[in-house]
Amino acid sequence: MLEGLTPSEQNEMREAWNMAASPLTTSKENGKDSVRQAVFSAVRNSSQERAPIQSLRPTAKIFQLRFRMKMQMVSVAAAVVIAVGLVLSPSPTQHRADTGTSTIKTVSLADGSSVRLAPGSRLSVIDGFSDEHRRVKLHGDAFFEVTEGSTPFIVETFDTQTTVLGTSFGIRAWPGSMNAATQIVVESGRVSVEHDESSVVLNAGEAAKVDLDELTSPERIDIESALAWRDGGLGYDEELIGNVISDLERRFDIRISAPSSIRLRRVSIWRNEVDDAGEFLGDISATIGVRYRENANGYEMYLN
Repeated sequence: MLEGLTPSEQNEMREAWNMAASPLTTSKENGKDSVRQAVFSAVRNSSQERAPIQSLRPTAKIFQLRFRMKMQMVSVAAAVVIAVGLVLSPSPTQHRADTGTSTIKTVSLADGSSVRLAPGSRLSVIDGFSDEHRRVKLHGDAFFEVTEGSTPFIVETFDTQTTVLGTSFGIRAWPGSMNAATQIVVESGRVSVEHDESSVVLNAGEAAKVDLDELTSPERIDIESALAWRDGGLGYDEELIGNVISDLERRFDIRISAPSSIRLRRVSIWRNEVDDAGEFLGDISATIGVRYRENANGYEMYLN
């Protein structure tokens, strides 16, 4: 990298390199060797790829040398950023509940808390949980039983943050659903729910959700119905048919077709056990006055 530079330029380059390299050589953090090797590798590769400059005029030669020098330093900087990100950034542990089954996946966390996941749901636990923090991320339906502790237990979804110290509560958060709303239902204890600059505190037997990008006020709710999925059932209160269809598709690994005129309707229904998708669809169809039939891919709902 110093080839072709004046003594003054060489000294400036050495000083810049020493300043860039010194944190790596003195750092005691895990991963410093990986970072340093990534930097050295980038420098070696960059030096090997340089082609000799023979036919350029002196001014052009100096310009090209300086340009290549700057590009090499950009490559080194990029290598440092990437290597540091890979070495130092925390990596999450993913827990997934299989689709096509009514079996609930139970996840035991390091702090003694437990989480039950509905089919198709996903829980991300970041490294350092319990020792440094108690923060998880949820995609789907989950029921949390949180062990009391001095560190707040935080559940993040695509649009809310729920904070507790010790309680049991359920969260429903499907970002791809028709109304893409996160709902929080508290079975025991108290939780704090935040969305943008709004927040509410929920007590046992209360629920709130983010609907149309607004956090609703707490309201009383039938906990047993709202959390019926924990024991193999399903319960809905004025829920869009399209979201109910998505739940059935995940649980039974089938496809259910229906026009928007049906998907946009709402239904209130509760069953303690749902072992057959067709039977539950029959109950829904009878409730909202439509018809259904089985087809090659699953089922079809249609108007009379």
